[in-house]
Amino acid sequence: MQLHETPVVVVGCGVAGLSAAYQLADAGYHVTILAKEMPGDNDINYTSDWAGAGLGFVGARTSSSQRVSQETFWTFWDISAKYTPEECGVSRVTQETYYDKQPDMGQIWYTKEAPAFRFMKQGEYPEPYAFGISYTSMTVEPPRYLPWLVKQVQAKGVKILRVQVDSLRGALEHVPEAKAIINCSGIGSRYLKDVLDQTVFPERGQTCVIRTSFKKMIIRSGAEYTYLIPRPASGLLVLGGINEPFNTSPEPNPASREMFKQRAYKMCPELGPPEQMEFVKDIVGVRSTRKGGYRLERQDGGKVPIVHSYGYNGGGYQASMGAAKEVVRLLRGEDC
Repeated sequence: MQLHETPVVVVGCGVAGLSAAYQLADAGYHVTILAKEMPGDNDINYTSDWAGAGLGFVGARTSSSQRVSQETFWTFWDISAKYTPEECGVSRVTQETYYDKQPDMGQIWYTKEAPAFRFMKQGEYPEPYAFGISYTSMTVEPPRYLPWLVKQVQAKGVKILRVQVDSLRGALEHVPEAKAIINCSGIGSRYLKDVLDQTVFPERGQTCVIRTSFKKMIIRSGAEYTYLIPRPASGLLVLGGINEPFNTSPEPNPASREMFKQRAYKMCPELGPPEQMEFVKDIVGVRSTRKGGYRLERQDGGKVPIVHSYGYNGGGYQASMGAAKEVVRLLRGEDC
């Protein structure tokens, strides 16, 4: 496949699809995105609008997922150096992770990768936690970042069409000149007639947002997994979260909201007790989760090659740009 001026079609306009389009356009491809849902649609099934969204290295256990996380991290690092948080929604912040017990140190593989990484001293993290780490990370504010990303890809010549297809082959009816299909359809891969990946399933997430000047990202790793993700450009803090497989209800659960507040206070007493927190809103979205992890691979044998990139669960932003670079390598036929 030639590197330049090759037309390709991307199915899906979430953060995975937009990121793929961004990297493909940079690599010289002519890109058209087809999607049913778009940023700002206020649709529970458009997952990317509802993300926290924190960046970093947590949860990347395999060498391939670690590379994806690394490439994503440094791409966002460059973005945050060129644009303000108000412009692009990306903010550099201190991230602290607290552990209920001493972790397997193999999980903390990024000690030399993460900027300003250090092991926290006892007394720096609150009781009853047993261990803590700190480094400089980033957060992403989707209502700012996604419109910025759309403008970036459009400036690179990417076309975005609101089209619903019932199969990947159907995308070629709208872009018949395409020489490859990039499948970033998320939960759609469960239903597309020529994919029907039943390992992909919907998983409801809920968070709540409070107004505060607090600007650290804090994660609790343990029995009561909890995260605090700041949005410095807007003076907001996202408290979460929960995972509810096969629940697609758009209605927020007040009990979950109160649980988030209680856990946040326990992790970070300086936020004040729950009744004093300035509540802004609940966020509810449906993630595309995949048993066995995300799918990032090339499929040959059809009319045109297909590159699949979906099933990132709650790590869509953390994987986004790294996975997109992998899409380019797979399309070129490079070893990944």
